Amino acid sequence: MDIVSLVLSIIAILVSIVVAFVESVREYRLSRIGLEAEYFKDIYKEHLVYKIPNARGYIKFDSANKLIGSDKLIDELQQLRKDSLYFQYNNPTFYGKLKQNIQELENYLVTNESRVFVGEDQTIAYTRIKDDIENIYRVISKGYLGKK
Repeated sequence: MDIVSLVLSIIAILVSIVVAFVESVREYRLSRIGLEAEYFKDIYKEHLVYKIPNARGYIKFDSANKLIGSDKLIDELQQLRKDSLYFQYNNPTFYGKLKQNIQELENYLVTNESRVFVGEDQTIAYTRIKDDIENIYRVISKGYLGKK
Protein backbone atom coordinates (compact mmCIF):
# COMPACT_ATOMS: atom_id res chain seq x y z
CA MET A 1 0.00 0.00 0.00
CA ASP A 2 2.83 2.41 0.77
CA ILE A 3 4.38 1.79 -2.66
CA VAL A 4 1.10 2.56 -4.40
CA SER A 5 0.76 5.80 -2.45
CA LEU A 6 4.35 6.75 -3.29
CA VAL A 7 3.85 6.06 -7.02
CA LEU A 8 0.61 8.05 -7.04
CA SER A 9 2.31 10.92 -5.26
CA ILE A 10 5.16 10.97 -7.77
CA ILE A 11 2.69 10.89 -10.68
CA ALA A 12 0.73 13.75 -9.11
CA ILE A 13 3.92 15.81 -8.71
CA LEU A 14 4.94 15.16 -12.33
CA VAL A 15 1.48 16.09 -13.60
CA SER A 16 1.59 19.29 -11.53
CA ILE A 17 4.97 20.22 -12.99
CA VAL A 18 3.82 19.56 -16.56
CA VAL A 19 0.61 21.56 -16.05
CA ALA A 20 2.56 24.46 -14.54
CA PHE A 21 4.97 24.45 -17.46
CA VAL A 22 2.18 24.33 -20.07
CA GLU A 23 0.33 27.16 -18.31
CA SER A 24 3.51 29.23 -18.18
CA VAL A 25 4.09 28.81 -21.92
CA ARG A 26 0.43 29.59 -22.65
CA GLU A 27 0.50 32.70 -20.46
CA TYR A 28 3.68 33.92 -22.14
CA ARG A 29 2.10 33.47 -25.57
CA LEU A 30 -1.08 35.31 -24.54
CA SER A 31 0.97 38.17 -23.10
CA ARG A 32 2.95 38.43 -26.30
CA ILE A 33 -0.22 38.45 -28.42
CA GLY A 34 -1.72 41.13 -26.14
CA LEU A 35 1.38 43.28 -26.47
CA GLU A 36 1.44 42.89 -30.24
CA ALA A 37 -2.27 43.72 -30.37
CA GLU A 38 -1.47 47.06 -28.73
CA TYR A 39 1.23 47.69 -31.32
CA PHE A 40 -1.20 46.80 -34.11
CA LYS A 41 -3.75 49.28 -32.79
CA ASP A 42 -1.18 52.03 -32.42
CA ILE A 43 0.40 51.47 -35.82
CA TYR A 44 -2.54 50.59 -38.05
CA LYS A 45 -5.73 52.21 -36.76
CA GLU A 46 -5.25 55.55 -38.52
CA HIS A 47 -4.06 53.89 -41.71
CA LEU A 48 -6.90 51.41 -41.97
CA VAL A 49 -9.80 53.53 -40.81
CA TYR A 50 -8.94 56.94 -42.25
CA LYS A 51 -5.84 57.34 -44.38
CA ILE A 52 -6.12 54.47 -46.88
CA PRO A 53 -9.85 54.97 -47.58
CA ASN A 54 -9.29 58.72 -47.95
CA ALA A 55 -6.35 58.25 -50.32
CA ARG A 56 -8.30 55.66 -52.31
CA GLY A 57 -11.02 58.25 -52.87
CA TYR A 58 -8.72 60.36 -55.06
CA ILE A 59 -8.26 57.63 -57.66
CA LYS A 60 -10.36 58.16 -60.76
CA PHE A 61 -10.21 58.28 -64.53
CA ASP A 62 -9.77 61.59 -66.33
CA SER A 63 -11.46 62.69 -69.54
CA ALA A 64 -8.79 60.85 -71.54
CA ASN A 65 -9.60 57.62 -69.62
CA LYS A 66 -6.25 57.65 -67.81
CA LEU A 67 -5.94 56.54 -64.21
CA ILE A 68 -5.12 59.57 -62.06
CA GLY A 69 -4.95 60.45 -58.38
CA SER A 70 -2.97 57.41 -57.27
CA ASP A 71 -0.14 59.50 -55.78
CA LYS A 72 -1.88 59.89 -52.41
CA LEU A 73 -2.51 56.15 -52.10
CA ILE A 74 1.06 55.34 -53.14
CA ASP A 75 2.38 57.77 -50.51
CA GLU A 76 0.10 56.23 -47.89
CA LEU A 77 1.22 52.70 -48.79
CA GLN A 78 4.85 53.75 -48.47
CA GLN A 79 4.11 55.25 -45.04
CA LEU A 80 2.28 52.07 -44.04
CA ARG A 81 5.32 49.99 -44.97
CA LYS A 82 7.61 52.37 -43.10
CA ASP A 83 5.40 52.29 -39.99
CA SER A 84 5.45 48.48 -40.11
CA LEU A 85 9.23 48.17 -39.78
CA TYR A 86 8.92 47.10 -36.14
CA PHE A 87 7.45 43.83 -37.38
CA GLN A 88 10.36 43.25 -39.75
CA TYR A 89 12.33 42.30 -36.65
CA ASN A 90 9.63 41.05 -34.31
CA ASN A 91 7.42 39.13 -36.76
CA PRO A 92 9.26 38.76 -40.09
CA THR A 93 6.66 36.41 -41.59
CA PHE A 94 3.88 38.93 -41.07
CA TYR A 95 6.05 41.80 -42.29
CA GLY A 96 7.05 39.87 -45.42
CA LYS A 97 3.42 39.16 -46.35
CA LEU A 98 2.38 42.74 -45.68
CA LYS A 99 5.30 44.18 -47.62
CA GLN A 100 4.56 41.89 -50.57
CA ASN A 101 0.90 42.93 -50.70
CA ILE A 102 1.75 46.62 -50.40
CA GLN A 103 4.37 46.29 -53.15
CA GLU A 104 1.92 44.54 -55.49
CA LEU A 105 -0.59 47.39 -55.20
CA GLU A 106 2.11 50.05 -55.54
CA ASN A 107 3.47 48.34 -58.65
CA TYR A 108 0.01 48.13 -60.18
CA LEU A 109 -0.68 51.81 -59.53
CA VAL A 110 2.69 53.00 -60.83
CA THR A 111 2.69 50.86 -63.96
CA ASN A 112 -0.87 51.85 -64.88
CA GLU A 113 -0.68 55.58 -64.15
CA SER A 114 -0.58 56.69 -67.76
CA ARG A 115 -2.43 53.78 -69.29
CA VAL A 116 -5.72 54.41 -71.06
CA PHE A 117 -8.57 52.32 -69.66
CA VAL A 118 -11.63 51.96 -71.86
CA GLY A 119 -15.05 50.70 -70.79
CA GLU A 120 -14.88 47.49 -68.79
CA ASP A 121 -11.13 47.99 -68.21
CA GLN A 122 -11.98 50.79 -65.79
CA THR A 123 -14.19 48.48 -63.74
CA ILE A 124 -11.46 45.85 -63.76
CA ALA A 125 -8.92 48.43 -62.56
CA TYR A 126 -11.16 49.61 -59.71
CA THR A 127 -11.83 46.00 -58.72
CA ARG A 128 -8.12 45.16 -58.77
CA ILE A 129 -7.31 48.14 -56.54
CA LYS A 130 -10.14 47.24 -54.15
CA ASP A 131 -9.02 43.60 -54.00
CA ASP A 132 -5.41 44.56 -53.34
CA ILE A 133 -6.46 46.89 -50.52
CA GLU A 134 -8.63 44.12 -49.06
CA ASN A 135 -5.63 41.77 -49.17
CA ILE A 136 -3.57 44.30 -47.20
CA TYR A 137 -6.37 44.64 -44.63
CA ARG A 138 -6.66 40.84 -44.41
CA VAL A 139 -2.93 40.39 -43.74
CA ILE A 140 -3.07 43.01 -40.98
CA SER A 141 -6.21 41.48 -39.46
CA LYS A 142 -4.66 38.02 -39.40
CA GLY A 143 -1.51 39.44 -37.83
CA TYR A 144 -3.59 41.22 -35.20
CA LEU A 145 -5.39 37.98 -34.35
CA GLY A 146 -2.11 36.07 -34.16
CA LYS A 147 -2.91 33.91 -37.19
CA LYS A 148 -0.35 32.97 -39.79
